[in-house]
Amino acid sequence: MKKNSKIYLIIIIAILIILLILILNILFKDKNSGEDIFSYVKEKLTNQNNPDNLQETTNNEDIENINPIITEGGNSEDSSNTGTASNCVYNQISYSIGELNEFYFCNLEQENICVDKTAKCSVEVENFDETLGGNFEIFFTLSEKENKENIIQTQSVSKYIEFNSKQKLMMETTILGTEANKNLSCSYLSTKIPQQEICS
Repeated sequence: MKKNSKIYLIIIIAILIILLILILNILFKDKNSGEDIFSYVKEKLTNQNNPDNLQETTNNEDIENINPIITEGGNSEDSSNTGTASNCVYNQISYSIGELNEFYFCNLEQENICVDKTAKCSVEVENFDETLGGNFEIFFTLSEKENKENIIQTQSVSKYIEFNSKQKLMMETTILGTEANKNLSCSYLSTKIPQQEICS
């Protein structure tokens, strides 16, 4: 009797194992496009036993990971050269600005009041450098003579001056209305002077 009970128990366990395998096989087929679990296990065991296949897969994955880095990174030699530090400084070249010249002329008067005035302000800039030319920029400010805070007009004037040369930089404007009848005054600032690179 006890022997029969053991046989029945073994049969039941075997049936349960078969059912479990069938269920897993059905589920696996749905997720892997018809491939059954036995073929999948067999394929995995074959790949593990074949070192050539494993090496080829690893190499392909490494190549895919490396290629984007090469494409995006560009030329590494160029990058290192760009970042090279040097002992260089920039100094303004030698120059001079001459005396400020001012010219005012009333173009139109109404009842002895000027309503249209021409104003000219100019300076002569000389470049003393022996080899380097460049752009010189002067910022002119036209204001009321008795009240400098009352700025009538401003203008930036720029010119390229060759080495060992000089040029006149001038602001010319027309003032209309009540501002034209005021006494005007001009001033200036040098806002851009060429620089020369000096390396040691």
